[in-house]
Amino acid sequence: MLGICLGMQLLGRRSEESNGVDLLGIIDEDVPKMTDHGLPLPHMGWNRVYPKAGNRLLSGIEDGAYFYFVHSYAMPVNPHTTASATTASRSPRGTAR
Repeated sequence: MLGICLGMQLLGRRSEESNGVDLLGIIDEDVPKMTDHGLPLPHMGWNRVYPKAGNRLLSGIEDGAYFYFVHSYAMPVNPHTTASATTASRSPRGTAR
């Protein structure tokens, strides 16, 4: 199973976006609103992505490749994270399986 964006949120326990509504709870993590790091939220637009080494999901993606983002909430990197990358702000983003 692969969770990206809203799919990732749904795998968690609950999201701050849903005002405490229980989610699927497959991953024992809450999904908080992102820390703004001095950048506007929602995080929206084309950003360069820097994949972390050693994961198959992002193999072949070059450092600095552009991805489009539009979100204000992100699950923290956790033991279920199978791929992660940072954006130009170097804020980690994860994807779980």
